Formats: sequence, C-alpha cells, structure tokens
Amino acid sequence: MSRFMSDLYKTVRYILEEPSNRGQRTRRIFYFFAWQLFKRLIGLPILAPLENGLRCIVYPWSEGGCYPIYVRLYDSQFMTFIRRFSSGDGVLVDVGSNIGLYTLLLAKHFRGGVAFEPTELSHQILVANLALNRLGESYRAAKTALGSTEGTVTFEKMGDTGKTNKISSGNNHSGNLIEVPITRLDTALTAEEKARLEFLKIDVEGFEIEVLRGAVACLAETPIRLVLFERLPDTPIEPLRDFFKERDWTVFTLDGKGRPSFDEDAILAAHDLFAVPPHQLDRVRAAQEA
Repeated sequence: MSRFMSDLYKTVRYILEEPSNRGQRTRRIFYFFAWQLFKRLIGLPILAPLENGLRCIVYPWSEGGCYPIYVRLYDSQFMTFIRRFSSGDGVLVDVGSNIGLYTLLLAKHFRGGVAFEPTELSHQILVANLALNRLGESYRAAKTALGSTEGTVTFEKMGDTGKTNKISSGNNHSGNLIEVPITRLDTALTAEEKARLEFLKIDVEGFEIEVLRGAVACLAETPIRLVLFERLPDTPIEPLRDFFKERDWTVFTLDGKGRPSFDEDAILAAHDLFAVPPHQLDRVRAAQEA
C-alpha cells in the first residue's frame, strides 16, 4: 500500500471511529474529501467552526489544524473529561500548544490560561486564533519551549506547523534545526496564574519528563487538579510514573467509554495519560463508577 493510500485509510478510519462524529460520519467524510480538493485547487485558509461556538484558522499546509474539519470534537473523550473536571474559574496551561486547538476547545471552561509554543509560524497562528475569538485578554501565547533548564535549546521542526515538532535529541536531524528559548514552568507563570492553576496539558513529543521536572513547585504549591501528558511508544513510562509516584499522585487513562481506567495494561498501551493529586483522586474514582 502506498504512503498516500495508507494515510487516506488511517484518516477515514479515524473519522469513522471518533465518538463525537456519531450521527454525522457521512458529513465528516464529505468534509474531508472536500477539504482535500479545496486546499489543492484554491490553497487558501478557512475558518472552521468549533462545537463550542469558537472558530479556528485552518491553513492548507497545517498538519494540526485540520481536525475541526474532520471531527465534531477533537480528542472528544479526553476533552469531555477535562471539561467536567474544571471548576470554571481556574487557569489552564497548554504546553506544546501548536496552533492552539486544545486551548480553544477548553477556553470556555477556564477563566484564562497560557499556551506555550516555541516555533514562529505555529505561534503566529496561535496568537491569531486567540485574537479571532477575542481571548487575548484572558489567554496569552508564550513563545518558548518548556523544560527543566533556562536558556536556549535546539528545536527540530518537522513541518511548518507540524504536530511532531520537538526538542532535538541530537540523533534525528530530518527536520530543520532552530534555536528557541527554553524556561521552566515554575518561573514562566505569573503569581496570579499559579494561584488559579487547575489543568496542565503537556504534548512535547517525548520531552514530557523534562517539562515536569521544571514544574515541581507548580505541582506542589498550586490548586492544580489534573495533568494530561502524552507518552510516545518509544518513551519509557517508568520515569514519568516514578515522578508522580514520588508525589503520591495517581496515573490513569480513559477506557473506550471515556471513563477513568487504572488497569495496568491499559496504562502501558495508552498514548495519553492523566495524573491526579491525592485530593482529587476521589473525584476520579467517582467518575469511574458513574
């Protein structure tokens, strides 16, 4: 099977299997093929409506921006869980924000937030998306990478707004290498943001443990309720679990019905994982039984 046919198959399957597309799968398949035709013939950006009433700028070459076309609610089971967990008065932090889709979809469930994105073009679109939805006063876009150090770091761009842009490991230079600033979450947030921090999302292509090591004070001294972090197949899970275990936090994922799962096999197989502090664990278990 050619690369094109393989990608086509994966995308169509994703559209058909996404729970939020129930009742509109045919329409979303039509949108997918219409977008493929439009971006090749016209090549202009469009404004895609989100299910919460906001809008997202979708460029023809944007790898991470097409999801509002393909699905009613991106990452729907995780998004629904996070929304239910929020108080409506907290701050969210989106590390590895790309063009800001996660922030946009959660914006109405938090008082404000900070979206961190170090690459130039993705940051520009992130800023434009916040401005388009009049979120600039409550949400800010920080043009920096996060880790456990301060200074600069080599960043590997895997496309203009690629979802897999990452800190360079020194072993894979297939993308464009650029220098970007890096800081720690503990020093990147204002006192007011720390005082209301409720949710932290980390999607940094294998660099998650370094982001966490730079966020020790935030996890210990803020009213944080939930952390969502990505775990790649080739990323060891032990350092991540040990980090949270040392702080008496609990790691879990969601099952096929969007309910919390503490099953060991499910956790080891999961791409996205949650961690919850001790004072919020009862809420997670209640959601598991609901």
